[in-house]
Amino acid sequence: MTYSLIYFSSCYIIMAYLMYIAADWWKHNDKLSWNLYRIFSMIFAPIILPIVTVVGIAFKLASKRNKVKIRRISYDIGHNEYDLFYYLEITQRQVVNSLKQVKDPEISEDIVEIGLIYGINIESNAINITMSLTSPTCPYADFLLMDVKETIKKDFGKDCHIQVVFKPMWNLSMCSEETIFNLEFTEDQIKDSIKAAEEYEQEGVADNGFTFC
Repeated sequence: MTYSLIYFSSCYIIMAYLMYIAADWWKHNDKLSWNLYRIFSMIFAPIILPIVTVVGIAFKLASKRNKVKIRRISYDIGHNEYDLFYYLEITQRQVVNSLKQVKDPEISEDIVEIGLIYGINIESNAINITMSLTSPTCPYADFLLMDVKETIKKDFGKDCHIQVVFKPMWNLSMCSEETIFNLEFTEDQIKDSIKAAEEYEQEGVADNGFTFC
């Protein structure tokens, strides 16, 4: 808002100065043009300038339609924390933070920390997410995917298209170190999970991905 006020104030000052220069020239060189100028200025100042101002403000507001207002969001990338205080275009990090609200029903940890999110593509009218499931036969698949869609819709006001893939097949080694520590997964459990994922891939299950819209 502050920048808008500065911008429109500057426009007013510049136009007023140009009108003053034009008035001085017309007054001394062309009486008819001077009278026309007086009529024009009486219309321009009270009518046209406010219209230009309103149009400018409307355009400014419309340009923010696909933006998200962030007061303060902290996210951890590579063990470094960042703080955002501005209007930003929707970014992958924002989507990641949003998806951290979604928890896998079986593991009870968010789907980002357990490594189910493979990719994020942000378009003007939709957010496309590539992800996997803890198992190709996950009984909570529909519930989990619907939770993802609703979370994206709530946070960003956009449709969410989900591409579920099983290549690479998910396994416990894809979880963050913190999650592995918190859930006390053992090395044997992780090795067994990796072995099960490899067996699924050998059986061709990895080719059974699907789209959830």
